[in-house]
Amino acid sequence: MIDIMKTKHDQILFMVFFFLSTIVSVQEYRGQVIGDNNAGIGFAHVFFQNDQSRGSTSNEIGEFAIYVTEANKGDSLVISVLGYKTKFIPYAEIEEHNNIIKLNSSALLLNEITTTSDSYFKSIIKEAIAKIPENYPVEKHLQKAYYQNYTISDTSYSEMIEADFQLISNGYQHDKLKEEVYLNQLRRTEDNRNLPAMLRHNRNGIFITLFKNRVYHRSLSKWGFKKDLNTIDEFISSVDDIGSLLFHSQSIQDGDTILTIKVSDPLLKINNSSPLYTFLSINLRDKAIVKMVFGDPWSEKKDFEEVVYRKIHDRYYPAYMRRVSNFEFDKKTKKHYTSHCILFYDLVTGKQNIKACKKGKKMKIERGLRQIKMNLDNSFWENYPYSNQLSATSILRSKLNHYK
Repeated sequence: MIDIMKTKHDQILFMVFFFLSTIVSVQEYRGQVIGDNNAGIGFAHVFFQNDQSRGSTSNEIGEFAIYVTEANKGDSLVISVLGYKTKFIPYAEIEEHNNIIKLNSSALLLNEITTTSDSYFKSIIKEAIAKIPENYPVEKHLQKAYYQNYTISDTSYSEMIEADFQLISNGYQHDKLKEEVYLNQLRRTEDNRNLPAMLRHNRNGIFITLFKNRVYHRSLSKWGFKKDLNTIDEFISSVDDIGSLLFHSQSIQDGDTILTIKVSDPLLKINNSSPLYTFLSINLRDKAIVKMVFGDPWSEKKDFEEVVYRKIHDRYYPAYMRRVSNFEFDKKTKKHYTSHCILFYDLVTGKQNIKACKKGKKMKIERGLRQIKMNLDNSFWENYPYSNQLSATSILRSKLNHYK
């Protein structure tokens, strides 16, 4: 009996030692992704080749951080973003890059597009929708994520909200879509938005941003005039309502051809001036929608919404979502800019694994982040790799320069 107890005691000590040594061995790597012009590339996917369920996404100016375990040190770091050639860097050689990773633009293959009619593009979109059960997760899964919301009101920084949360989804093929959000950590500044009362809403930014995943909600509508579609067949039929389709671009990504189609509907206009555009990027080999943009992300004066997917173990999961609102008020004498961004950094699959995953407080859609009371855990944020004060300051400084 004593020998058995001693054996169990030794096993427990070994497990504790192994756990502690694993924690100690985890390091953090920070870098910046830049392009041919040496400017930062925002929202690039950063992950390890043999550990793809974990990863990171660069922020708006190309900065990123990622956890590195002992196992990762023998792996290769992968940096991938649409429009650029994917880079594979053995982690053993990472120091040679001096924390700067440069990507080269993908070559366009314009000559391969031989048919550019609306019927051709509609057939591509319909096939991509039909393949949702093959290309996207059909079983319950959990994603860990970082949420950031910052606001600039009338040429000055006014508010920052950050949160770490978990999203549980029941799969893209279900007729009844279900999302659960569990809040782990939250921190925010004082609300100094210089807005009139009628413009100061307290809606939950996490839920509103998550709703922009139109593949999950089966809708190509920017404004949501139509209710979410209940079946894949209804989603396919809705493509026939599209006004017109235009070729936008084509590039190579990891050996696959990515076709981006520009969807315009003359019935939807902003201030009766210009048509509203939707950009659909489709992987022609998998027939999967890998990026969807509503609005004009290249303009400093317009709103837009964006969701981008990353392939993990033969399924496409959202890598990041963001929405930007930019408007003028008080007889157009004052400006207001707000950015909401969700970066997904870890994936958990399997019912038992999801059940065992420690979850925070379940959130309600009607309760805004400014109304939630949660004690600030400084130690959590000090060691949190997906947010740091330098990055936030750099982003805000960059945005404020556009307003001065």
